[in-house]
Amino acid sequence: PDAKKLKEKIKNYFKSVKAMGEQCLIFTDGDGCDSSEKINDIKSKFPDLTDDDIYLVCYEIESWYFAGITLENKKILKIKQLERNTDNLTKEQFYEYIGLKKNESQLETRLPIMLKMIDLFDINLAQTYNNSFSIFYIKNTNLF
Repeated sequence: PDAKKLKEKIKNYFKSVKAMGEQCLIFTDGDGCDSSEKINDIKSKFPDLTDDDIYLVCYEIESWYFAGITLENKKILKIKQLERNTDNLTKEQFYEYIGLKKNESQLETRLPIMLKMIDLFDINLAQTYNNSFSIFYIKNTNLF
């Protein structure tokens, strides 16, 4: 389907979920933008969503992955062994840290590593190293 039809399908999906009294979980990369501006932009496209449905990831979703991996597991995964706040970690830095070369097929290389990172993910560590993950976790502890 073209972009307009796809957007309409997504809008209808959100509407039906909300009509059932359920909450949607929408994640968007912060990309260094003003959070209220980013959230309002999403709500203007999908009016059934509320502020409570939308989670802004600082800086990009890859930062959550990296935040939740211990140094020991980074060594096992053969990725850069940094232990620091990841609030400003970009997608490009993440790819560099996992050893992705610029000319490689990103999907074939990053997907297996990212799936393994999910298996090894340490929620408590991620809360320590990424503020937006910590906020999400605290608000949604019931999901874990």
